[in-house]
Formats: sequence, C-alpha cells, structure tokens
Amino acid sequence: MKKVGYVLAAFPVLSETFVGTEIRAMEQLGHNIVPIAFERSSAPVQNKDQRFLNETHYVTDVGILDILANVPFRLGKLREAVSFAQSQTSVRFRSLMWQALKVAAIAKKQGCEHLHAHFALNSAATAIVAAKLLNISVSFVGHGFDVYVEPYDLALKLDYADFVIAVCDQMKQDFDRLSQPDKAKLMHCGIDLNGFPLTNRKKFTNRLLFVGRLVEKKGISYLLQALSQMERSTLPQVDLVGDGPLKAQIEQEIKLKGLDEYVHFLGLKDADWLKTNAQQYSGLIAPFCEASNGDKDTGPLVVKEAMALGLPVISTDFMGVKEIIDDHTGWKVEPSNASALAQAIEEWQALDAHARESMVLAARQRVETFFTSFQTTKILSTAINQVPYEFSR
Repeated sequence: MKKVGYVLAAFPVLSETFVGTEIRAMEQLGHNIVPIAFERSSAPVQNKDQRFLNETHYVTDVGILDILANVPFRLGKLREAVSFAQSQTSVRFRSLMWQALKVAAIAKKQGCEHLHAHFALNSAATAIVAAKLLNISVSFVGHGFDVYVEPYDLALKLDYADFVIAVCDQMKQDFDRLSQPDKAKLMHCGIDLNGFPLTNRKKFTNRLLFVGRLVEKKGISYLLQALSQMERSTLPQVDLVGDGPLKAQIEQEIKLKGLDEYVHFLGLKDADWLKTNAQQYSGLIAPFCEASNGDKDTGPLVVKEAMALGLPVISTDFMGVKEIIDDHTGWKVEPSNASALAQAIEEWQALDAHARESMVLAARQRVETFFTSFQTTKILSTAINQVPYEFSR
C-alpha cells in the first residue's frame, strides 16, 4: 500500500470530521498517512482527531534549508510544475510555488508516494505542483463550494491530476463534462459505524432534529414555511443544532411566523452530541436546496449518521441525498418546496409503530451496506494503488 500525503488547508478542524474518518479508514486498509496542513487550527477538535495535533506536518515549520535538502530540482518536472502554477488565476504564482516547495519537502522527507488533497481549491493546486516536483501521483476530492461556488481553474486541475474524487453522482457527471470521462471516481463520504450505534427508541416523540450550519443551502427558511402551513395542534417540536450567519434572520422569521413554541436553538454541538441525544427524536429534517450563489450540500454526512442511529430522514431530492435515502428510509421532496415538505412531515407523523420500526431498521441497514467509511474508502485506496509510481499526464 502506498504512503499517502494528505494536503489540507487546516487540520484537524472541528467541523471537518470526514477527513479524520477517511484517514483512519485508509490506515485500516494498510496505508501510512502523512497529514500535511498549511496552518494550525486554534479551535477545539473532535476527540478522535486529537492524535493528529501531533502527527500533522505544517508547512509553516518548513524553511529554505528543508527545501534544499529534500526537493530534487529536475528541469523537466520543474518546468511542468511552473507551467501549471503560472496558469492558476486564484493564487499568485510565487505564493503557490513557495507553498508547493514546502509541501514537497515534507512529502519527500516522509517518503510519500502519492499526494491527496481535500477541496478543489489552493490545497489541490499546491498538491499538484508538489507532486510534479517530486514526480509522484496526485489526486483531490471536491466537496461543494469549491466546485459550485469557487471552481477556480477546475478544468485545469482535473487535467493535471491523476484522478479526482466526486462525492455524489451529480458531481461526477459535472467532472466528466470538464475532463476525461474516466478521470473522476465516485466515492461517497462514509461514516465509522462504531461511533453510531442503533438507538433504542421506545415510542414516537413528535420531535424532529435539524443539524447543520445556519446558511441558505440548508433550507431552514423552507422548513419554517412548511411548519407555518401545518395545523398548530399537530406541529412537531423542532430543535436546531448549529450556528451560522443566518441565525438572527432565522430567529426573526420564527417570531414572525409565531413558531417560538415549536422551534428551538440548541447552538453548536460536537460530533458526539448526536449519538448521545438521538433517542430524544423520531426523525431528522434536512431540507437541502441550492443557495443563491450556487452553493450546494453534495453528500451530507449528517444524513448518513442519522440513518445509522435509526432516525428516518425527511429531506429533498437533491445532489447526494438522491443516492443516500430511498423510499424505505425516509422522504425526498422537491427542493425549495415548502408544501411538499409539510406533507412529508405529516406522513412521518402518521406512520404506525410497525412502519416506523421498519424504517428505522432499513435506514441502519442501508448505511451498513453502502456508506461505511471502510467500504467507501476502498475506492480511493484502489485508485491510488493503481496509478503508476512515475507520474504522467
């Protein structure tokens, strides 16, 4: 198994649990992983990611002597790296080359045979230049805003990478339109089932849970519209877990719609909160939509986590949700359609005990079958191992 350097903007990061989960799965598959980050994060980190504080190599610690001692300056590869770097429009040439030389120095010293970047932004561009300098293979994974809001030089990055990872089928189709059809590999972000035991829920609670940043693409406005269309006597209690720039706007909308008694803010919680408190709820509400700037949730982990815990999900027929939820595990309504969302909530409320239990078990089974990190990460591992050690494009 190849030794892989993970190129990241900052690491570990509280909100990006998928990176640590993926690294641990890659290690289970036999890879030695070297996390390489541009900067340290001063924010708290997940308990499982604490070890990475000591294991991550930071480019800020690399000096000119490290570069001279570790980076082989082959004229042909240097020319190729410079050509790619000069073509980038979102980052200055000198800055990109300097960062890439530092990443290359770390990767060479640690014996990395492949570089893999998360997000199709500067981390991907830096990984590509560093890989060119070292004559090793390179890949990156797209997530959402990096593909649909800030797709800087995306076609060029796709062209220079050995392969790329798309986290949902729609993203793969979009990558295929920009590059060779076989360049993109579909790999859903998986979860570690050991951290999400099936919840024993004795009775229906008429309580729904929302988990996520308070931003437009989460569709909270449509959720509030849906609730305002329902009979007050049947309204569920809805707890909002998360924080974000739209909090004040959402608070105002809740008051204007008279939903204060039904919708409650619980604030930002860590990754362990969901599995500890899931038994208090009978479903997850996740009305994803496309934001006005084009931003999209592509393969939301919270949906898979909720399903693993046995929570039926009310969501939208949008991006990766199309592939995560089926008719036996939840509801997928038209995005940005409050009336359809209200109807789905009413159908959720109307389930009898047998139908509810069947949905709980089906949700868990679907995650076990398709979305464990160990299973999904095999796609990345196989792709890395199949790329020849000598980088070529």
